Amino acid sequence: MYKYLILSMLISMSMTVYGQDTSKCDTNTLEEIEDKIGMLPQAKISEFLVNIGKCRSNGEYRKKSDQLLFEVLDKQTQTTVNAMQQERSKLDMEAIANAISSFQVVFTEIDALIDKVKQTKCDEEIRVILLDHLMLAKANVKKG
Repeated sequence: MYKYLILSMLISMSMTVYGQDTSKCDTNTLEEIEDKIGMLPQAKISEFLVNIGKCRSNGEYRKKSDQLLFEVLDKQTQTTVNAMQQERSKLDMEAIANAISSFQVVFTEIDALIDKVKQTKCDEEIRVILLDHLMLAKANVKKG
């Protein structure tokens, strides 16, 4: 009985490294996001947004999730904004803002996304965060 209890505790502990659930920070979890962009339910987008902050110390995950964030925000702008509003207390908005300002896409794609964000229905604080950091990304990208 105690062996099973200890074994289950060890398995549980092995899934968490330095406060990160390693299964959530595995880049393989991002493949499902990538495969279903444009058709993601809000709950999946919420989970993705929460993990951006939780997994930022994993460089490989961060790099891939930053690019996916642009794609998700671009293809499902309103749903992503809705998820941000609903999960605001769970989100690391600084990590999300940093990801947005580091987007490596062409200039015209950022302009189009800025227009989409301006048209979303959301509270002003989220809109300002998104627009300010998209403008930073735009300033950092060469016109292409």
